[in-house]
Amino acid sequence: MLQVEEAIKCLLEEDIVAFPTDTVYGVAAVASSMKAIEKIYEIKERDRVKPLIAMVPEGFNIGELVEIPQNFKSEVESLIQRYWPGELTLIFKMKKNPYIVVEYETLGIRIPNHAIALEIINGVGRPIFVTSANRSGEPAGITADEVERSIGDNLGVLCIGECGSGVASTIVSYIQDEKKIIREGNIKV
Repeated sequence: MLQVEEAIKCLLEEDIVAFPTDTVYGVAAVASSMKAIEKIYEIKERDRVKPLIAMVPEGFNIGELVEIPQNFKSEVESLIQRYWPGELTLIFKMKKNPYIVVEYETLGIRIPNHAIALEIINGVGRPIFVTSANRSGEPAGITADEVERSIGDNLGVLCIGECGSGVASTIVSYIQDEKKIIREGNIKV
């Protein structure tokens, strides 16, 4: 699909793209490009203290990015096996790593269950940052037209496709020895 190839090329050239996911439309930047990450914060008018979520290729070893608490290791492995790809974001303490230039204390990670999103992420082959494709405070874009009206002028590529549920992902945090459900979406943990 030409749009997907263009999106991958655009991301690797440190620009930003928008594409449908299994939840809502996402705007993305390769996680190793401060230039592209800054562009997301600027066009969304997003507070820089709010971290972005990393989407990783299928089969990527998230242990390279984060510390999974030992006492939750088997539970996390079970959730990943059951719900990834899917509408589940897991948050851990972030490790220093070569893939991500921003130094967050914690990192949310997920793999979306959407053909276009997966093709792009797998094609890039390393973590990308993704957040909802809209200006902060606006409803999340669930159609290409909504994304175009909100932030379209700032995108390298806008992939056309249908989103999944339209409901943001469930977020579960595993920081140190504490498990906390941050947001409940369609997946009940």
